[in-house]
Amino acid sequence: EYNPYFLNESLKISQVRKQIIRNAAGSQHINVGQDSLEKIIVPSALSAQQRKIAEILMKWDEAVELQEQYIQKLELRKKAIMKKLLTPKDGWENYKLFELVVSMSSGGTPSTKKQEYYDGNIVWVSIDDMSRAGKYIADSARKLTDLGLKNSSAKLFPEQTILYAMYASIGKTVISTVPCTTSQAILGIIVNQEKLDNQYLYYYLLNMQDKIVLQGQKGTQSNLNKEMVEKFDISLPKDLDEQKKISKILMSVDEEISLQKEKLIV
Repeated sequence: EYNPYFLNESLKISQVRKQIIRNAAGSQHINVGQDSLEKIIVPSALSAQQRKIAEILMKWDEAVELQEQYIQKLELRKKAIMKKLLTPKDGWENYKLFELVVSMSSGGTPSTKKQEYYDGNIVWVSIDDMSRAGKYIADSARKLTDLGLKNSSAKLFPEQTILYAMYASIGKTVISTVPCTTSQAILGIIVNQEKLDNQYLYYYLLNMQDKIVLQGQKGTQSNLNKEMVEKFDISLPKDLDEQKKISKILMSVDEEISLQKEKLIV
């Protein structure tokens, strides 16, 4: 007499989940036993009402699944467009990355034993923050105080700095939209704007990611270092306007993907 889809969705309701958590046991990994689960109060309705509600929710799930599939297709299309646009053409010039930047340096981590170094107002980007971010990053889970910045090897990078992950999420690239500091696992790259468009470099590094993962040094985990990144081969049109045209096309694809993702949230 109880619609299984209706029950499945009922178990996701926050009030029901709070009951489950209250009845859970365990210290490191909480779990709930059958006896406790059987006592959970769940919503009820007439069989016909359950069926109608389940049908509506199933239609929404189908719509969400179709939207997610469409976004995946857009992501694949973006990769194909990047590969085509960023493949070297006649007349392009080749550089080492260090020839196209103003500065490139990794960050640092203040002593975590000093509470006065943390809970300030200075954004401090970690690998976890980058992993959760999209193209841009403007905030961090932890923030530094002026004292923390002063007493560590962390550096304050200006907004529009390209942040590049050298450990863990190797090759992950984001652009800061606020002044920020980073951990030592992240390289801050400030481009020479007379030679290189910032957005162009972002997409170029993004296009290289799969290849870079294979080149990382092998240890307990694959990683890069500043010297390796400095020697990255970068091919680009000498004309800065041509670089920006390429960036603009890829930015429009990103905007379409963001728009479609927003529909999922709504």
